[in-house]
Amino acid sequence: MPALTDVPRSSEEWRAFLQSRVAGFGRTLAAFVLGFYVFANAAAMLHPLATWGDWVSPLNILVLSAGGICAAVWLACKMRQRSTTELETIDAIATIATGSCMGLSSIYGPAVQRPELSAIMGVLIFLILRAIVIPSEGSRTTILSGITVLPAIYGAYECHRRELPAPYTLPLPLYPALTAVWAGLGVVAAALASRTIFGLRKKASEAQKLGQYTLGAKIGEGGMGAVYRASHAMMKRDVAIKLLPADRAGKDGLVRFEREVQLTSRLNSPNTIAIYDYGRTPDGVFYYVMEYIDGFSLEDLVTRFGPLPAGRVIHLAKQICAALAEAHSIGLIHRDIKPANVALCERAGVFDVVKVLDFGLVKELGTDSASTTTASLTGTPLYLSPESITAPDSVDGRSDLYAVGGVAYWLLTGTHVFAGTTVVEVCSHHLHTKPESPSARLGESLPADLETVILRCLEKDPAKRHPNADALAHALDACESVDEWSADLASAWWEVHKREADEARPKISRPSRLPGPVAIDLHGRDGEEPT
Repeated sequence: MPALTDVPRSSEEWRAFLQSRVAGFGRTLAAFVLGFYVFANAAAMLHPLATWGDWVSPLNILVLSAGGICAAVWLACKMRQRSTTELETIDAIATIATGSCMGLSSIYGPAVQRPELSAIMGVLIFLILRAIVIPSEGSRTTILSGITVLPAIYGAYECHRRELPAPYTLPLPLYPALTAVWAGLGVVAAALASRTIFGLRKKASEAQKLGQYTLGAKIGEGGMGAVYRASHAMMKRDVAIKLLPADRAGKDGLVRFEREVQLTSRLNSPNTIAIYDYGRTPDGVFYYVMEYIDGFSLEDLVTRFGPLPAGRVIHLAKQICAALAEAHSIGLIHRDIKPANVALCERAGVFDVVKVLDFGLVKELGTDSASTTTASLTGTPLYLSPESITAPDSVDGRSDLYAVGGVAYWLLTGTHVFAGTTVVEVCSHHLHTKPESPSARLGESLPADLETVILRCLEKDPAKRHPNADALAHALDACESVDEWSADLASAWWEVHKREADEARPKISRPSRLPGPVAIDLHGRDGEEPT
């Protein structure tokens, strides 16, 4: 069952959580009650006076009814999606009905055995378990529990009303009175359980805050940390926050994380994700705050909607080049350009705006490679340039252009340039296999000039590729299909598909578990070394 923190009762997260809890509780309790029914009656058959008719005695009918009600709850939730109101109604009816069956069972037990005590204990255990499992306010639990114990009190009275007077019997009113005392204690315990658990959930929700930022759902995992959607309390603006997890918080991890935000914040291209803030918490969790992208990654775009027309591929690839041109001009190599690291969104009424993300593997030219990363394979195998495999310390901007060619190939064909069952096989293709033309891959004619540009990006020898990102952008701009995609076409496409982008956005109202309570600490923003 999913975890729940403090989410609005009107939200889909609450409804889904409530349905899973009601269904799970009904299934578990039905299995237990019906299992108990079978076991108890099978054991009773060992008695010489037992008959098969005992399986449908009034007492057993009540037990079967309780199990059947729980099973019906499970099936009602399993068959289709229920609204919050329906689920709360099902919970209320099932709670009272199940508890009533259990409470009335004492009527059919021998009075000398004090069956009302067993019955009320069963009812109270049921109510406390419900309070633990089913999300419910303390007041609602109190009302439901109070109604549910009434049949047990009546059962105690009815059981002993039929008892023949004997020296050891108590005055009749004491039996329901004593049962009522136990019932009252149980109702209080159930109400406290509901209140306590909901209080803990609220505290857990409050822990999902980072200073003025309220953290929401986890939206991704980058090269250097987990990314969460968040909202700023004062500006009411959605942002994304990247946190460095505890298991990556070694000395090298902290250095790389701090380098990522410092280097990325130097970039001003409208096609590079913007950095707003960074710091670390008192308990050592590093974070930075960046622009939130409410659109699609290029990986999701093609997966959902299929290959793109040539004009749109050119339009998107040119924007990637714009972001890389600025990065390369100040000596930064991205090293992990791939469809998942390029987002598509709308900004200020302009559609199909590209944002290059995740500079977690960025390399600064002119620096010691040991200060940026270990001498190992760095990047995503499907988009690695040959030199990234054979000599990763020597890569330059042309390695990013190789990856841009792979991204354009993906956008145009919906397939990767090379595929394989292992990393070694894919890397071998990058080193030795000539790429198949996009036309041959699709089995249909595509613009020859665009194919030429893409295949030049995918040359094994960096010297045969476009010399820089600006040159690649000019080559794309010279393709005949460059004007086949327009602002009007982009606007029309987004008008049709914007709802899918909105539905795919993680909701702020479903916080995810973080490494513990966090708060902003301004220490560490003025160049101090991470400790």
